[in-house]
Amino acid sequence: MPERNNEETQLESIYGTIFIVFWIVGLILFNLIFEIELSDTVLLSIIIFPPFFYFILSGRLLEFKGPGGIEAKFKDVSKKPIEKVTEIVKDNLIEYQFIDKRELHILNSITNAIDVNKPILFRFILNGNIIYDLDILHEYLGRLYQFKNFEYAVFVESNNKLITCIKPNALKELLSDFGENFIEVLNNQRKDKLIKYPNMINEKIKEESLIIEALKLMDSKNLDSLIVLNKEDIIAGLIYKEQIISKILISTFE
Repeated sequence: MPERNNEETQLESIYGTIFIVFWIVGLILFNLIFEIELSDTVLLSIIIFPPFFYFILSGRLLEFKGPGGIEAKFKDVSKKPIEKVTEIVKDNLIEYQFIDKRELHILNSITNAIDVNKPILFRFILNGNIIYDLDILHEYLGRLYQFKNFEYAVFVESNNKLITCIKPNALKELLSDFGENFIEVLNNQRKDKLIKYPNMINEKIKEESLIIEALKLMDSKNLDSLIVLNKEDIIAGLIYKEQIISKILISTFE
């Protein structure tokens, strides 16, 4: 049997992940059948559909023939690259919005101007001119946590080059554990210490990276989104796992 190349192995891993997600959803629904009355057809679909779907995606099922002349043929996605997976990240970027720490009395104006359709990046600028205060920071974060589109806190240099970033819930834990020590690191521009705090995401995905590389990083870090940088390490946009997987599924059945 010929050996599978790295690309085929990576694609197999992606399809396996999709299969597991569908299977878990099916099992959860199955556990609810004693509370929700479901037809035999629905129950059968819950059990059979996930593995059936996986076999199609992985190339193990290329043709299906059923009773009454029902027949379906599927793409052999296991033997050729899927265009959506081998696209570069740049073609799939989502526009974002920065929120900066400013005077506390204009916090209402800042939050009222937030676009709920764009990811929020709470920006910390390490340039020595901006002084961060723990109490004011808690006020800002308390407001931002109310927005479902609050994706990341990002730490940048004065030229907007990304140093590191962290998810909102992880930042809340960090402030609870380190508090004033963390604030001191920010105000002294100690980048070397900043990147060593727990749950900081220091790995970088560039615009020219392949989607499959972004998927692997999201999988390894258990993330649903990633910040993407341009050649100068400035934030170019975000990319979402759900968005990528949807494109993969659509391209499979086109």
